[in-house]
Amino acid sequence: LIALSIGIRVFGARYYVGAIDGWSILCWIVGVVWFLGGWRVLWWSLPSVAFLWFAIPLPWRVERWLSLPLQRIATKVSCWGLQCLGQAAWYEGNTICINDFRLEVEQACSGLRIFVGIVALAFVYIVLVRRPWWERILLLVAVVPIALVANATRIIVTGLLNQYISGEAAHRFTHDISGYVMIPFAAGLFALVLWYLSSLVREVEVADVGDVVRRQDF
Repeated sequence: LIALSIGIRVFGARYYVGAIDGWSILCWIVGVVWFLGGWRVLWWSLPSVAFLWFAIPLPWRVERWLSLPLQRIATKVSCWGLQCLGQAAWYEGNTICINDFRLEVEQACSGLRIFVGIVALAFVYIVLVRRPWWERILLLVAVVPIALVANATRIIVTGLLNQYISGEAAHRFTHDISGYVMIPFAAGLFALVLWYLSSLVREVEVADVGDVVRRQDF
């Protein structure tokens, strides 16, 4: 595995394939952990090593293939949200028009990075917290709507700030503040999903009739 990681880096540098360079890190870490700690330590540390996958940039083609549909969905959902808040909004392609202001939902605003961050958040929770298998599946299913809601909220807040405060405040929120706010916001949405699941299914203790009678006698 260590030799494979070196080969991947050499291949990527020789043929200018930068997309595979990051993957060599995972092979190198797995090989070093296996070499120093054995396969038991490797098996124990695999979730931590797998989490590093979220730190590796996606290939450009894959990122573009995922960004384009997310970009269109983000535009439509954000426009609908602004209309529900009483704004005269409509969209043309990937541009939202609010009165005289045009808010362009660029590829960088498609929500792909938020989506990857939310998947990483769900991965950590599933690994660290013991939950029934059906709750884990529902959490994974909830990743997509939570990512869409979080990204649409960011775009909606940007449009409202531009309408009621200033374009500078909207620009600052989009490029400076939203990156720190959206993941905690998504974590709050996950907490709501978990609260709903805990309220939906309640555990009931089943007791034998003979045990209940004996307890009353004592």
